Amino acid sequence: MRKFLTVFMLFLVIFTMTSCVFTKTDNPIDYGKKYCSSENNYYVFNKDQTGYRVYYYKDVYTLSGRVEFVWREASNGGIYLFATKETYNDDHTEGKKIGVISRPLYFSDDFFTYTYVNSYGDTVVKFIKEGSALEKILDKD
Repeated sequence: MRKFLTVFMLFLVIFTMTSCVFTKTDNPIDYGKKYCSSENNYYVFNKDQTGYRVYYYKDVYTLSGRVEFVWREASNGGIYLFATKETYNDDHTEGKKIGVISRPLYFSDDFFTYTYVNSYGDTVVKFIKEGSALEKILDKD
């Protein structure tokens, strides 16, 4: 009986550890809310794993439009975006693309962030959730 209990307890420990490894993380995405880097650049995520980006930029050329996407969560908690449809406004410069972020996104209660490397080193980009406590702190001038 003692051998059986030992094997059973060992099985329970292994099963518990394995289930923890394969459990998906609970991301804190606030569905339907805007995540903004500026008034003219924001993402909205839906619970059905779709979303869209609205972007406007004008300098030498104009980027103006909306990109729809689907999103999926990887086993490490990173969110990946896959563009499904691009719609450009009349003032958009032909031949230019808007697209979506290709790096993994990581969410907090108040923002999401991603990192990329350029000639200056690592660059961290943050999109702040509209109406969040963090936005209120940052808007205090």
